[in-house]
Amino acid sequence: MHYDLWAILFLSSLASGVALVGLLAASRAKEPIALAVGLVTIAVNTWVIFGLVDAYGRAEIGLTASFLTAAAAAGGYGLASSLLPLYAPKATTIAPLELGESSDPRITVLLTARLEPEQYNPAAVASELKTMAQDNLPEAAMSIMPFLFAAQKARYRAAGGHSPSIHAASELTERLEAMLDVTRFGPVELVTCNGQDTLDEAVRRAACRGCSHVIVVSLSIGESYELDRMKSRVDLLRPSATGMHIVYTPPLWGSETLAQEIAERIWISRDHPDRTGVAVIMHGQPESREKTHSAFDIQENSFSNRIRMFLTESGIPEPNVRLCYLDWRDPDVTETIRHLAALGCSRVIVVPACFPFESVNTILDLQVAVRQSRVESHVHTLILSPWGDDEGIAHVIQELVREAERDLRSEI
Repeated sequence: MHYDLWAILFLSSLASGVALVGLLAASRAKEPIALAVGLVTIAVNTWVIFGLVDAYGRAEIGLTASFLTAAAAAGGYGLASSLLPLYAPKATTIAPLELGESSDPRITVLLTARLEPEQYNPAAVASELKTMAQDNLPEAAMSIMPFLFAAQKARYRAAGGHSPSIHAASELTERLEAMLDVTRFGPVELVTCNGQDTLDEAVRRAACRGCSHVIVVSLSIGESYELDRMKSRVDLLRPSATGMHIVYTPPLWGSETLAQEIAERIWISRDHPDRTGVAVIMHGQPESREKTHSAFDIQENSFSNRIRMFLTESGIPEPNVRLCYLDWRDPDVTETIRHLAALGCSRVIVVPACFPFESVNTILDLQVAVRQSRVESHVHTLILSPWGDDEGIAHVIQELVREAERDLRSEI
């Protein structure tokens, strides 16, 4: 019966399916390994099929072996797909804080922003899919899950292979640290809220250093779902029980200075005011999150309308300033650009007003949305960069830190 050949064919085909998933989902550094395994298994499968045909002397055995190959490869694909969620990092165990023996009287400033990894990371994709499942958002079927990983990997490649968001946030962190009084404030620490770099872990590190005063600054326009989750995990640490004082700065939607700075950047980039259109972009949320975290949309909308008010006061007609969403909600960016072009705007300025840093979304998705608008050739579309790399934003954050410091001192 040549059981040995049938067993080799089955195992090799199973490995082929696993290799396909690895090729789709693995990081670029591991792609050659998956490709090599796939090529080897294909060669082994071909050799075994011809060997079986020769051993049995019947051509129909080749058809049977081919069906077994396809079935085993599908099984390997399904098995590997079911294991992809294991890429997601496990949540760290919440335990009470303990202050370190050495005491640092200075205030620790934690600059938090939900930033994407600098390079494609399967763990980040798995974590996002896990979060979506927990929030009752549409779940990906096992059959298409590897392609979601491949799509994100392709997005990174299309965006140049890396995301500049962490680098820009690090520069802002260094700028803020240089502006603060070293006698009152310790080093400013960036918390990317990515993988194991979470806010509760940053608070734990501060406690280990003996820092009992912490100011948490959120680089978010609205009170987001992610920010709520981070605060909840910090509360579970019970910092007050150890004498640790933590103050959170409010989201940036209330900053008139930031809104005015964005409006001034738009005004400088304008054509004639009557022929200038502005698309002010907000994030947008899935319907399930909108129901439980409506404040995020309200605050982003309020901030964007404040920018709109500054622009209309400067002379841009009110109908020429439109609010839109990058994801989940309507009107989207493409529809808004078409609408502004239809109003007679010869220059349309696209402003990611609620996005602090350049990311794959702003580099790739925003560009695609603009190209899809397909407006007339006389309509010039200009995409402004996010505001996080502006020098003025460090002063805005510095003022928030000073206000938080006063609140912190009043609690002590």
